[in-house]
Amino acid sequence: MLKFSNISTIAVTIVLSLPLTVPGVLAQNITLTATTLDGASENVNTSLPPVYTWMSSEIEDAWSQGFQGQGTRITVIDDFSSAYGYRGDLGLGTQVRRHGGWTQLEASMIAPAATMQSIDYNSSGSIQLGSN
Repeated sequence: MLKFSNISTIAVTIVLSLPLTVPGVLAQNITLTATTLDGASENVNTSLPPVYTWMSSEIEDAWSQGFQGQGTRITVIDDFSSAYGYRGDLGLGTQVRRHGGWTQLEASMIAPAATMQSIDYNSSGSIQLGSN
């Protein structure tokens, strides 16, 4: 939630700053301007994580309401150690990662404030899931 200091909010203008040079990014920065009846105004620039075209359309709504994974733990149990990698680009440039690396990257981009944990399913022993 955004809080404006020392003014009564009468009007709010939302301006999206689109980084047009980044392929696949829909929106990154939002600037809010609050204006009072006497003409005083205050800008609040929020830096939301980039919204990429492969993400669900509901992600930006969740982020703008303050839901970015804070207070949660995401445990990815997957292949982090095999000899095979997959080439891809989630908007950060072409990379080669194992399946688990791609899965964890996607989860961390959607819930950037979550605590991430990775466990290789090829490891021996039981898997201990932690609480946040």
